[in-house]
Amino acid sequence: MSTTATIPCLRGGNVLIDTPGIDAPIKEHAELAYRCINDPEASAVIVVYQIAASGEIIQEEIELLENIKNNPGLRDRVFHVINRIDQTWFDADLREKVNNTIAKSFYSPPDRVYRTSGLLGFYGSQLLKCSDRDRYGLDSLFANEISKLKQRTDAPKFISEFLRYCIFSYKLPSKFRIQLDTDKTPLESYELILQRYGHELIQHMIKDSEVEIFRSDISRYLREEKYPQLLEQLVSDLQNVCINLSNLYQPELHELKQQPNDIEALKQTKLLDLSQELKIAGDEFYRHIDQFLNRIKGGQSPEAEQDYKRLKNNLVTSLEQLLRQFSVATIYQQALDSHPTNSVVPVMGILAEAFYYLANGLKKTLVESSQEVIKNLFKQLRREIYQQPYYRELFRLLGNDSGIDQMLAKLEEEVLTSITTVARIECDRYVREREDFYHDTQGVMKLREVLRKACNTFDASSMFEAETELRELLKMDFVHKIKKTIEVTYRAAIATAITEPLLTAAKQHSQEILQQQQQAREHLGKTLEKEAAESIEHNAAKLKELEGKIAMYNEAVTGINRCLEQQGRDRQKLPLIL
Repeated sequence: MSTTATIPCLRGGNVLIDTPGIDAPIKEHAELAYRCINDPEASAVIVVYQIAASGEIIQEEIELLENIKNNPGLRDRVFHVINRIDQTWFDADLREKVNNTIAKSFYSPPDRVYRTSGLLGFYGSQLLKCSDRDRYGLDSLFANEISKLKQRTDAPKFISEFLRYCIFSYKLPSKFRIQLDTDKTPLESYELILQRYGHELIQHMIKDSEVEIFRSDISRYLREEKYPQLLEQLVSDLQNVCINLSNLYQPELHELKQQPNDIEALKQTKLLDLSQELKIAGDEFYRHIDQFLNRIKGGQSPEAEQDYKRLKNNLVTSLEQLLRQFSVATIYQQALDSHPTNSVVPVMGILAEAFYYLANGLKKTLVESSQEVIKNLFKQLRREIYQQPYYRELFRLLGNDSGIDQMLAKLEEEVLTSITTVARIECDRYVREREDFYHDTQGVMKLREVLRKACNTFDASSMFEAETELRELLKMDFVHKIKKTIEVTYRAAIATAITEPLLTAAKQHSQEILQQQQQAREHLGKTLEKEAAESIEHNAAKLKELEGKIAMYNEAVTGINRCLEQQGRDRQKLPLIL
């Protein structure tokens, strides 16, 4: 809960926090009070004691005083207030008891222990605003309480204590000759006394309450002791912040003020910048292509990796399918057709035809899969290019993409032709047996088995019997060839097929972009006037906003510097932004 009040010591940003009592019945409330008391951010701590009620100090207050005694940082900012001290004015024994308790319990300097009557002091300050026109508060300040009184002899608590003060406290000097008329009610006596002595009596009561002494001391402490400390810490914390803000705002302010505010002048400035803008766009295009290719070569493109994985699976699947479809009868007939004058085909001729059959079948798969990889690479590249800032900038400068799409389409056809040749050459090499083909013991034994079975007769029947062994022999050889293609040679072949042509074309096109200044002038000539007007308006808005921020900054800094000047700390003044 928060409330507001006009209290002098709270001026300048001080905040008064009313905590639970240290003797609160709920443990968490008492712990909260202790946390607030020990908080180093607290500028001052006011502890209100009820010693005047009984003359004794309670255990919780003893523990608090011990804590304060052992904590110098806390001790220097604590104000001890013995409230309701007016109770001791009417009881000599209580007064002696309170004095002894204070003497034994408090270690603070005497000027930090205050004996106050909050009731008399507070209402006294309020009565200074009243007069006989409102019967000194009876018709205003106490009207609500009076309306609830049940008997004619009843009175609000303050009025009872006021009459007691006037008659029995012996605090008033002799010029205030006050006697009670027993025929008068407390309210009537109150009004008669103030009608006679007025504000002079009230001011004497306030003085006796010592509330003003406490108020004056804590205000002086906050103003003359704590405030300079806080100000020094604030300035120390703000030094780097102010320097950084100054370094941020000054160049921006200078740059904005240097901007042309004439449409024609700004148009000419923008036209002069065309060359640099085109160069930046061209360089960014080339840099993007280079980064794209590096991701492809480094295996950092998920889409490209997926395409290459699909190519590998296609090759393996194609080999399995070709081996399943392999037929000695078909191969035998192809060999006879190649030599129409002969009726017998050698076993090695059948084996050679089988190598051609598999190599050509795999060639078709590798060509198609490689072309798919290249097409997808160019699709991916186009998607990325279309999203790049330099691509949008080219449209702003030229009204088109400077021919990037056309260049990529032409280059894609060239790369497709190139990768097709690479794929064909790769598979043409499959026709030749591997170097290890005749060194592999298992392979040699399998070849012997094929030859033994196939050479029993001169017709094709014996070869048909060796079909299974021949299929296994072919699988042993081609599995190794495909594995080498997939894991060793072909990824590099694809990278080579696309990298050099694409980098060369990108470098050349970046130069062509730079040479399109005249096209840019012609295109921008239609829109520059509008852009210049918008730019001037935008710069003006930014300048106004920045000047507003600087004005707020300077106003705040000037206020702090004024405080520093008043304290003679000119060397600590914060920098202004001029």
